[in-house]
Amino acid sequence: MMLQDKIGRQETVDKICGLVDSLQKDQNFCLSLNGAWGSGKTFVLQMIEEQLSKKQEYVIVKYDAWENTFYDDPLIAILACVIDGVDKKLCHVGRYKEKIKTTAKKGLDILTKISSDMEILSGVVKDIQKIIHAFHNPIDMKSASDFKSYQKLLRETKEVLNEITQKGKYKRKQTKLIILVDEIDRCLPDEQLKILERMHHLFDVKNCAVIVAMNQDCITKTVHAVYGIDGYEYLRKFFDFTFKIEMLTNNYIARLFEDFIEKFYKLTKESTNKYNEQLASVELAYQCLLYGNKSVLENIDNREITRYYQRLLNVCNDFGWDLLIPEYVFFVIVGLYIRKCVSSTFLNEKEIWDNQETISGSNVKREVLNCPAQNEMTYFDYLFEYLGISGGNLPSEMSGQFIKYMRCSIPVFFLYFNEVVFCSISKQEYTHNSMRQFQGQTPIYVEDCRKLRDLIILYGGEQELCEK
Repeated sequence: MMLQDKIGRQETVDKICGLVDSLQKDQNFCLSLNGAWGSGKTFVLQMIEEQLSKKQEYVIVKYDAWENTFYDDPLIAILACVIDGVDKKLCHVGRYKEKIKTTAKKGLDILTKISSDMEILSGVVKDIQKIIHAFHNPIDMKSASDFKSYQKLLRETKEVLNEITQKGKYKRKQTKLIILVDEIDRCLPDEQLKILERMHHLFDVKNCAVIVAMNQDCITKTVHAVYGIDGYEYLRKFFDFTFKIEMLTNNYIARLFEDFIEKFYKLTKESTNKYNEQLASVELAYQCLLYGNKSVLENIDNREITRYYQRLLNVCNDFGWDLLIPEYVFFVIVGLYIRKCVSSTFLNEKEIWDNQETISGSNVKREVLNCPAQNEMTYFDYLFEYLGISGGNLPSEMSGQFIKYMRCSIPVFFLYFNEVVFCSISKQEYTHNSMRQFQGQTPIYVEDCRKLRDLIILYGGEQELCEK
């Protein structure tokens, strides 16, 4: 399955894969893919794996450090993952052999060579299994006997891994061992350093490239805490190359919104004019998040953006794509973001009452809420409260490009957002829709407001962000 690059990581992936492709015979390197939590390191690793897996002479090993912390020694976990990678290659080579047998066009010499390759790889698996068995007891590196045994096992491990790349050939091309390492920074501090140090012993395997995704800031703090030395200097002895993965949150969410509007168009099959109106509402919502004085896109990572977008689709699916007018689209995009990523109490009924009472006093009746006309009440400005943006004072970056597609001006569009919040806790239907339609404005349907509020609360959740 082809991965979709929403941020523009392909250039970095191409450079890294180019280093692997250009790796000279009997050489090796270790590369750090450095990025903050949630920046998309795992996704980049998946892109690298997808691209390198097209080369049949590569043996790819995936090692998730966090998932394998149950092993007594990280080296055992690494070797277990090597077995998985070799087994996968054995299956691939086996299928290729059967294909040649079926077509009978390649000749006996190629079949003999493939059989030899399979024997080598099968032997590697058996040898690694023996080494893992030798590690059945935890190793005390302070014990001289254990240390000598460990050094012996390390030598045997390197010899076995070299078997993969030194003797193994595929279609006369040099076999290369690619080890992809992820989630080191999710392990406990002492485990992080132990994993790096164990892996360091394997870096001199010939024709081998080790690519490690990690948060270097996290690791360097661990190094300083444990050893009292400069963590960055410590890491330099491990890595020949370092590639920085920037967060690029603005780009990522913009690409997701592009997908959103295309999905909307496909599902609803709206006319071009309707499509342009929806496009304008999505673009307006994005620019509110981007240019508001609260800078709400600066304090969120790409992982959380992915979760937000999935829940945005959930809200639209449950409400009904064909029922989403542009004002609702704007409300859902911005409202869900506020609820999930800015304030977990947004749209709570008590907060709506309290906020409205601060500006309207006795105009708000708790027993029956009868939504008044616009000129009879000022609504609490949630966009200004949570995003730092208001219809009366738009940021200079926001132009009037949306207005030609919208049925009302941007300030009125903002007012509609705040009005929907207020009407979402209403007990009666809105009584001024005829006047709104006469003025060319979009009607307010209280039942829709309630449903949108319920869905945003459902998928926005109650929890505060605590993962970062």
